[in-house]
Amino acid sequence: MGKGLDKRIIATKFHNTVAHAIIIVVGKISLINNIRKIVLSGGVFQNSYLTEKVMNSMRAEGLSVYINELVPCNDAGISLGQAYILRERIKAGII
Repeated sequence: MGKGLDKRIIATKFHNTVAHAIIIVVGKISLINNIRKIVLSGGVFQNSYLTEKVMNSMRAEGLSVYINELVPCNDAGISLGQAYILRERIKAGII
């Protein structure tokens, strides 16, 4: 390998920085708005290292953390959510 930091170290630092940013922002929002239940979703949470790091930290702060289990957390989940909203609007006679 060439000079400089090992790629594994760079990748770990990057993921730790992203996790830290998520933890700080969600922590502040939860305090300001008195939110104790947190849902993590989106393609970024397909990364198990990032997901576990964020979940463990939030749970240590006493937050309830939920993640996708039956539906993918990426664009497929967004599409399903959009279809659900459309269905509910049709049922309510809005559309």
